[in-house]
Amino acid sequence: MEGLMMCLILQLYFIVSHVYVLVDSNCNFSFLPQEQMNRYANYTGGLTRECLGNRQCLLGYYAAVTAMDNNIGRLLSTLDQLNIAHETLVVFASDHGFNAGQHGLWGKGNAVYPLNMFDTSLKIPLIFRHLGVLESHVQQSNVQVIDIAPTLLDYVANLTFPKKINIAGRSFKDTILQKTNVQSPVYGEYGQTRSIRMNDTKLVTRLTGQTEVFDLSKDPKESKNAVNDPAYWAKRTVLENNMREWFSFVEDPMLSGWSLPVTGTGQLESIVYNRTGHTTKPLFNPVYNNHEITSS
Repeated sequence: MEGLMMCLILQLYFIVSHVYVLVDSNCNFSFLPQEQMNRYANYTGGLTRECLGNRQCLLGYYAAVTAMDNNIGRLLSTLDQLNIAHETLVVFASDHGFNAGQHGLWGKGNAVYPLNMFDTSLKIPLIFRHLGVLESHVQQSNVQVIDIAPTLLDYVANLTFPKKINIAGRSFKDTILQKTNVQSPVYGEYGQTRSIRMNDTKLVTRLTGQTEVFDLSKDPKESKNAVNDPAYWAKRTVLENNMREWFSFVEDPMLSGWSLPVTGTGQLESIVYNRTGHTTKPLFNPVYNNHEITSS
């Protein structure tokens, strides 16, 4: 139709790319410290017990990463060969991070219970490629996965969501075009665990009461909980108020993980939840009912 621009979108998924396969390599993985097993790993599945310090798991995981990298390379080469790379925006992202020995864990947020919000579980790669438009550079900006949809609409068609639509994400098109770093708050949620990061301070709260405060400028590995340090009490109050306001804006109380007994084992079971509150299977894994969880 005359006057209308047609945009084609291809979504390419690499499903369960962290499942390991049997391979061999001379890599010693010295960049991945295999820390002492996290004491809360005993409350979850056996991945940490099976893979922590297991060289074969590391080989298989990075073999999967290498295979994914090679296939993305094939896709980019095809765009070049078809001479459409200059009119194609490629976005590479992921759904979560991964601990491969960091914090004494193998897995993501559900590698322990209570669920964790370590940077190694949360942070993902986010790469934009548009030849002839975006110059090669690296930015240290705080953006979220929920920002990708409004960014794509803004970047491709200069479209923005109407104010009457309750959407949590925001476009960061100007950020990538102008190469400016943005330090907006970023939020995390996994069941009854929530987090907020503003600048270099992170707050983690849980419905069960375990609270963590990390100063990422002084403690980037999140090894020291500063929740009882008076020097951070004022910042904690600001973070708590900001988090409360943001989640009250975006959450659906009927579907909020904060009010449901999410343990992170849902990937192993088929669970249907609807607005009447009925489930086809128990949402809560009873194995956790027998343990009293305390914060270190």
